[in-house]
Amino acid sequence: GIADEVIVEEYEGQKIDDIVRYGVDVFTVGSDWAGYFDYLKEYCEVVYLPRTQGISSTQLREERPHVNIGVIGTGSIARRFVPESRYVNSNTVVSAYNPVDMDGCTRFCEELDLKQVMSEEELYSSCDAVYIASPHFTHYDYVKRSLLAGKHVLCETPFVFSKAQAEELYSLAEQKKLVLMVALK
Repeated sequence: GIADEVIVEEYEGQKIDDIVRYGVDVFTVGSDWAGYFDYLKEYCEVVYLPRTQGISSTQLREERPHVNIGVIGTGSIARRFVPESRYVNSNTVVSAYNPVDMDGCTRFCEELDLKQVMSEEELYSSCDAVYIASPHFTHYDYVKRSLLAGKHVLCETPFVFSKAQAEELYSLAEQKKLVLMVALK
């Protein structure tokens, strides 16, 4: 069946906190973890499910296409995004672009081990997808140009400033068969 709720784990020890907070009755995990989560039995029932023959989540992750991500904007939210993205399988942040603060972009790239690019065109040629964390008033233009360049887009909020702009960008993404998402936690 379908899960009633999905809880993203953001810190060590969160499982116990969430079990207590949400009144979880049963915690399940694959049998390849047998015994590992027995410490949770104090809080709820722990069930180790048998593996589905011929299906491996590790194999599925390995078969997933790898996505190289370019970052537009190098402020504080982008500075958090890059390290956090390293916990996500099948993607790598490869480059960054900030035409307003080239020195800041240089420091950003040095600190986070990214390639600094000097133009949007260089950014687009280095990546499959773009994460936009630039000043709010630039989001619409960067999203549109990224989609026109054939790139998937993840854009920080506010995404755009009008319904018409949002509809235009989602329509463009659909026409080009690209993913367009708002980075809203």
